[in-house]
Amino acid sequence: VNESNLKINWDPANAYLAGEVPYPDGYGHVRQHLVNVHAKDALPTTDPFQLDYELIGKGKIDWPGQIRALRADSYAGFICIETHSHPLEARSEENLKILRELIATAGGS
Repeated sequence: VNESNLKINWDPANAYLAGEVPYPDGYGHVRQHLVNVHAKDALPTTDPFQLDYELIGKGKIDWPGQIRALRADSYAGFICIETHSHPLEARSEENLKILRELIATAGGS
């Protein structure tokens, strides 16, 4: 759809669940349309329609690569931590710390 006001919420873990290689493959198709990124990590389960949600960096998503690519593309939108990993509050705080470290390592602030 070639509409300037239609944008994308990019969720690499959802792309992984759908059978994609989120980064770099899926990201390469959507990068110019992003306004929001959902941050969570995941591992497969025996159920092909379900994931085990993990701390960022502990699952199948290449978060260091994804963050570097967002930085290289001058992404200026939001990165929102999704609270699917239990215990929710503690894991959300830890994911925030991990995400901040990844951004700092990628040259962001």
